[in-house]
Order: sequence, then C-alpha cells, then structure tokens
Amino acid sequence: MKKIYVADIRERDWYEGALLVRDKVMAMAKNGKPYLTLKLMDRTGELEGRVWDRVDEFADRFDKDDFVQVQGKASVYLGKMQLVIQDLVRLPAEEVDLADFIPVAKRSAEAMEGDLRDKVASLRDPHLKALLEAFLADADFLSRYCTAPAAKAMHHFSLGGLLEPPLAVADLADDICRRYPDINRDLLVTGALLHDIGKLAIPDAILRKPGPLTEQERELMNRHVELGVELLEQIPSFDASPEIVAHQCAQIEGGGGRDQRSRRGGHSGAGEPAREQVAVAVADGEGGIDRYRTRALGFRQFRVRHHDNLVRLEISPEELPRALTPEMASKFVAIFKPLGFNFVTLDLEGYRSGSLNTPLVKIAG
Repeated sequence: MKKIYVADIRERDWYEGALLVRDKVMAMAKNGKPYLTLKLMDRTGELEGRVWDRVDEFADRFDKDDFVQVQGKASVYLGKMQLVIQDLVRLPAEEVDLADFIPVAKRSAEAMEGDLRDKVASLRDPHLKALLEAFLADADFLSRYCTAPAAKAMHHFSLGGLLEPPLAVADLADDICRRYPDINRDLLVTGALLHDIGKLAIPDAILRKPGPLTEQERELMNRHVELGVELLEQIPSFDASPEIVAHQCAQIEGGGGRDQRSRRGGHSGAGEPAREQVAVAVADGEGGIDRYRTRALGFRQFRVRHHDNLVRLEISPEELPRALTPEMASKFVAIFKPLGFNFVTLDLEGYRSGSLNTPLVKIAG
C-alpha cells in the first residue's frame, strides 16, 4: 500500500511514490526548450506533473498508461497542485498494487452484501429466490460481486462499483412496485440484481485495469450480458433464468404498450401477453430488447422488428456470417419463440436506417 496518496500531497511536499500516467504531452517552451506535461493519478485523485530537465531522457522511459515511480516537489500553480518531477522510472504492472489506483466505493462491501442478502430474503417466488441463493452460496462469486468495479467509463469504476448499480436499481424497482402493485416485483428485483453478473466472467486483469482497454479487451467487456446468460445456464433446473439477463426489458416495458403500438402500426391484436409486451420493446428501436440483445449476443449493430407473429432481425452486413451459423440460429429461436412469435427470421439486407416495420408482401406462387 502506498504511503502518500495524491489527495494527501501539500504544497512544498517532497513526493516519492508510484503513480499512473493518464496523459503524456511533449511541448515547447518560449525559450525553445522541450518540456513534458503529465496527468498523474492514483485512487484518490489526479495532479499535473511537469518535467523541465532531462526531458528526452525521461520521455523515452515510459508511455501513457504506464505506472511510474516518481520523485519531485509539489507546488501550487494557478490554483492547482503540480508536481515538478526530478526523477522518474517505469514500473512493471505486476509490481503495483491495483488497489492503490482504483477508487473504492463509497459504501463498504459488508454493507452492500447485507443489502443484497436482505433483497434476496424478501423474495416470495421460490424459484427466483433459490436462484439468487445459489449465487450467494458461492463464496468466490459473492466476494467478487461485492468488490469488483462496474465499468471502465461512464459509471462506477471503483472497487465495489459493480454491486452499487444493481442495488440502486432494485431499490427503484421496489418503489415502482409500490406505485404499480400489478408488476411482478420478484422478477423485477431479480433482474436488477443479476443484469451485470456477466462482468464477473471477465478476468480481473481487464475488469480492474486502471488504464484504457485494448480493442480486444473492450469487445470482451461488451459481451458481458452474453457471459451472464452463460453463467445462468450453468445452474441446474433454472431453464428460464437466462431470460432475466437477456430479456428483462421485454418484461418491464409493457406499460403504455397499446398506445405506442397503435401509433407505430405494430401488433395491436389480443395476442399472447409476452408478445404484446415485446412489441413495444422492438418497435422503432426505442425499447430495451435492442439494447440487451446487442450485448447479449455480441453484435455491434442489432435491431428487432416485429410483424404480428413474425420477428425480423436486422444485423450489420459484416456480422451476418456469424448470425447465419446453426448455433446462433438456435439462440435466436430460444430467445423469441418463448415470447409468442411463431416465426423468427433474419433480414439478409442487414441492419439499415429507415427500415422500421416494413410491411411484408405476400409473393404469389
């Protein structure tokens, strides 16, 4: 563990310690001499680093997103803390404690685990409750769920950040169900608690990486819903549980569906309840099915269109070969048949703008 963190540095302090280089810029001073401006950080914050001497020598020692051991004196310039660096060497990532560079969630892991257990204990549906209890009984899963970060950007990149959003959404679900008692509260809460579990199938080296991800690492992160479905499929006797991860929006976005369907020309008859709910989600790309299917199946562009009892899938042309495999065809059928669609089709023209729910034309034989 570090002795001094960025948040503890004061003006005129002499600092020696490990920092992460978030940015590195070479510039030229008015006198024609080069200098380096660095953005340095640890889990408590960021500060600017300046290298005025031995610039070329130091610049060759490290790159952006490297860990470095620095020595320098702190000063305040234009109201901001700055570190004037006197010496600097690159540190191998394996010699660094990542806990020093990833922020810690505001709430303790113990407190969040307690809330999680209370949510599970409150469920009345025996199958959903048994599903969540199976996860709670896995000590390794529970430990990682309570301490892992949620994302690299946008939200909750902190130790324990993965569990914060599900608990918050589960609280919102409780509030919604108090206002609308006809909603299946147990299903809604279970979906909230499980929707991000696929991130736990991603190696810690990627999930907890302080610096930017490579393209391959980002692609793996984008598959977290698909990975979550696979985790659920491994649990015996829970054949329907993967729907919670991959289809939860289709179950909760049915409100106001008839009005939206009538305006868009979608399914408006007295069809099966599941298909009535999914009709809103697939119409005009605004529903949750697009969002969740894209991540669950690993496609970058994916859209669902419905035509009464037929569902039409649009996938980017370059990704069509993967969609045409027997394995993927089975996944499509497994997703949409239970929702009440009789036919599951793939649009061979691929994903394109402006297609909406294009009417199907019967070809005379």
